Amino acid sequence: MRWEYVFSARVIVLVWSMSIVASAVGKPEPATTGDGAETRFAAGDAAGADLPSRPNFVILYLDDSGYGDTSFLKQPAQVPYLEPPPRTPNIDRLAAEGSVFSHFYTAAVVCSPSRAALLTGRYPVRTGVFPFTFEPNSVNGLPAGEVTLAEALKAANYSTHMVGKWHLGHRQEFNPLSHGFDDWVGLPYSHDMCPCPCELTKTRDCTCRDFFPGCPVFDGREIVEQPAFLPNLDDHYTGRALEVLQAHGAEAAEGGGGDDDGGGGPFLLYVAFQHSHHPQYVGRRFANASARGAYGDSMLEVDHSVGEIMAAIRRDPRLSRNTLVFLSSDNGPSLIRYRFGGSPGELRCGKGTTYEGGQRVPGIFWWPGRVPAGRRTERVASTLDVMPTMLAAAGLAPPQDRPIDGRDISSLLFGSSAAADASPQLPELQNVPFFYYGMTGTLHAVRVGRHKVHFVVTKDAWHVPALCGNTTLGPDDAPLVFDLLSDANEAHPLPQHSSEYTAILATARAAVARHNCSSIHDACYSEFGPKDMFAKDKRYEPWPPIPFHPWTPRT
Repeated sequence: MRWEYVFSARVIVLVWSMSIVASAVGKPEPATTGDGAETRFAAGDAAGADLPSRPNFVILYLDDSGYGDTSFLKQPAQVPYLEPPPRTPNIDRLAAEGSVFSHFYTAAVVCSPSRAALLTGRYPVRTGVFPFTFEPNSVNGLPAGEVTLAEALKAANYSTHMVGKWHLGHRQEFNPLSHGFDDWVGLPYSHDMCPCPCELTKTRDCTCRDFFPGCPVFDGREIVEQPAFLPNLDDHYTGRALEVLQAHGAEAAEGGGGDDDGGGGPFLLYVAFQHSHHPQYVGRRFANASARGAYGDSMLEVDHSVGEIMAAIRRDPRLSRNTLVFLSSDNGPSLIRYRFGGSPGELRCGKGTTYEGGQRVPGIFWWPGRVPAGRRTERVASTLDVMPTMLAAAGLAPPQDRPIDGRDISSLLFGSSAAADASPQLPELQNVPFFYYGMTGTLHAVRVGRHKVHFVVTKDAWHVPALCGNTTLGPDDAPLVFDLLSDANEAHPLPQHSSEYTAILATARAAVARHNCSSIHDACYSEFGPKDMFAKDKRYEPWPPIPFHPWTPRT
């Protein structure tokens, strides 16, 4: 079906989602990204029906939600305008029924690089989607040579579905369908990259890019609504996710697939919410519902969506017993929005910075009977680990022809309490450092065990002095070292003349020396993409009627 201009947002939900899901549960289309995808995976020859029972995967990804924005973490607000913390009862329940990583990180400080890392298991410096974000006039997107989680699973006969914000290129060759997804409903980028309907958003400072086209809602490769009607958008996303789950659950059992894989065959569902990115918007039932104002309303609505999705999974035993759910946020809170931004809790600073508040985010895994309920894991993990861990659960190996930075953390998720709860300063953890890349395009910091070493600290537009301080640090200055277990706010650096400082710095420098993306990046920068990743051209802005240029998928 080809869509003309759509006048009713409610009709879109009823009509377009039905047509997509009906086709999604059938045999996936052949992958159109990359060349010879079947040769990239170690388990490629075993993919498909010969594999043992394979789990379903659901990823719930929030936008700009901070460490202090989910009530289960019980984080304080450092300034009065971030009080009271939002209420998130459904996310709290997910955390209570699953395992929470207290030291969980996103791999980047802003949207596009973070999403590239989640889907590829690679630091954004390798993919070239770094350090900035794509816009409506961007020429490029996630390079075709990158292998996403969706592409790897699709090669193993998984159905792959995406709902929500993509932000990895809006042109056809960068569309989610070009990166392994069978279908997609959502926006190609943040909703502040469009003119803001200030009468609908609830933020007094609803400043957006009024010079760009209205936000386009994509159904696969076609735009079905423009501009997006924001108050209904979260309902659209949730309704679409529920359609996918229904199709793969009990009602699809007659169509094939065994009981263990949900009746409709194994699947990946990636739901990337617009909430709680500025400017906040909500449907009528959540307007003025929170004591935290517009931001709290936004968190209430996304929490409700999480609850609806989880209720659908819990209701169907074919789904609940064989679905791994992961929830996190793409980066820390946007502090420059003040009361219209999120909270880092006790952590220092937020989005756009490599302080803890910029990259430490909620991390929840849920799988009844496999992931222990109510466990708090003190080991370091990150969004880089999601791809290799999910592939391992599906009996697959990650791509073998490129560096993969993420780890398979199955032993932390499914292992004994002793393995998962071991203190972060143990020697085995020190061998798995985490690297923080900043908006300057260079390595800013590294975490080794319980300690974090800052090599570069910038003071730029993302810094809010009340929550970030005024420290600056250049590559020629003595690094700052913090003990994150006793000083999560990074307020008290270790004395630079102490033996502890010297030993930790030596460990950190050795980790950086082993990491081949630590200097000029020439060895790994934009491994499959152009050097001018963030080139812009007004000809590619999606003004109606849609000016798509002719494009033929690679075969």
